[in-house]
Amino acid sequence: MWKITENIPRVDSNLRVHDIDNIFVCSNAVFPSVAAANPTLTVTALAVRLAEHMVSKN
Repeated sequence: MWKITENIPRVDSNLRVHDIDNIFVCSNAVFPSVAAANPTLTVTALAVRLAEHMVSKN
């Protein structure tokens, strides 16, 4: 089980959870630190990028 204090990335560059197949996380939870401003547009861009990745996989 992961400890909350570990500083290890939980997702890869395509937002796929490591060690678990077919689970993707697209939220500000994947940011390495707290954003200084509202992350809505950044999360939207991540969602578009993830959608394009998932479509290209199939």
